[in-house]
Amino acid sequence: MKKVFNLSPSKILMVCGLGLATTLGGFWHHQINQKHLSTIHVMNQGLNTCFGRVNQSFTAMMIKDVKSPYLDQGFAQLSNACLEELKGTFKSLGNKLPKAEEALNKLNAEATWFHEKLGKIHSPMLLGEGKDTNLSPLQERYAQMETLKVTLADELDAGMHRLSEIQFSDEVVMGGGLILFMLGLGLMIGQEMRRMKQRTQAEAMAVNMIKNNQADVGAMVDSLIMKALLDQGQVVTAQIFKDYHETVLEGMTQKLVSSTEEILENTPKEIESTEAKEIRSSLREVLSSLKVLNLDFEASEVSETDLKIEQEDCTQIMSVAINKLLERRVGKENVQIHANVQTDRCMIELSLFNAAFNSSELEGMSDISKLNDPYLMVLHEMTKGQDIAWKCENAIDEATGKMVMCISLNLPIGGKAKNLVSVVKGKKRDIARGFMN
Repeated sequence: MKKVFNLSPSKILMVCGLGLATTLGGFWHHQINQKHLSTIHVMNQGLNTCFGRVNQSFTAMMIKDVKSPYLDQGFAQLSNACLEELKGTFKSLGNKLPKAEEALNKLNAEATWFHEKLGKIHSPMLLGEGKDTNLSPLQERYAQMETLKVTLADELDAGMHRLSEIQFSDEVVMGGGLILFMLGLGLMIGQEMRRMKQRTQAEAMAVNMIKNNQADVGAMVDSLIMKALLDQGQVVTAQIFKDYHETVLEGMTQKLVSSTEEILENTPKEIESTEAKEIRSSLREVLSSLKVLNLDFEASEVSETDLKIEQEDCTQIMSVAINKLLERRVGKENVQIHANVQTDRCMIELSLFNAAFNSSELEGMSDISKLNDPYLMVLHEMTKGQDIAWKCENAIDEATGKMVMCISLNLPIGGKAKNLVSVVKGKKRDIARGFMN
């Protein structure tokens, strides 16, 4: 299903176009068959009318009602004209009902012969002669005409049945095309809603960065802009921005490195005599800083612990993790923070009840290239290159049986000497990000 929603707009438009074309084609064919059905209906009515006139003439002759208007020559001519008109109406159906066309042609020929024979017998009768004329040939012709009429009616009924079946197939085709069109339209709407959601997430992340005074953190801003560009499908633009940003950082790094080297050259003795400083931050102070940011969380009592990480970095990392959890908050649930201090590591677990990561977020943990959530992308960028491990998962709380959404951080305890020379000798990109942060 995820692959279906990731179809390109051109393919979705093709699906919509195919569905619309199928629906219109089915409707056009359905209307043509409807016209044929109307023609067959007219044929059935006309056949009964025309043959009824022939039957009236035959009956009048059988009872020898010499003065009957049904035996007049004018009445016979109108009967023949009726059958001819019926033949003209049938022209549009000739290719579809060949047997019916053959029966109608024979019926017209028999009717013409019948009326001619009827006129020859009727004329002497008007003069009082030929009342004992043998009518058997006339009866035989009428029987043949009646057989042809029944055959023609049966063929028309069979053709009507076949056309009704074709119409049902047309309706199925129209329904399938309409479903295909609506599916394509739904995919377009779904993709647009997805893009709107992604834009909203990026904007919410930007607002949180401003509120938390994190807008000057280069790594977070870099990831946010990359995420926004990729969400809009501007892959090439995102790559150009990345290359440009790295070029700018490298230029800034060269200036910073040159300035630092000048200072080192001018004061070598001072640097060598300076005692190495350790990177240490208090976990309690980090939690206090998070409270100042007005984040909703509850932390269990922790012992005084020195973390081997900059306090500002630790505050930013935990702030991003808390914001990610609060994004899924239902009701008034607060984020719970528990710290477990070991020999040289500090395990910090941030959890939120009645919430869960979705499948795409969990899939991104196993394959970073599939990571598309802005909060998790920022966590990945901020912890990259540091002695920090993290993971996100869903769990079931044993005490309450509730679903829990967890982010775990594995942080180092203590610190090592941090010499200023090591900053200069680091990678330019890392140096630039360090100065910008």
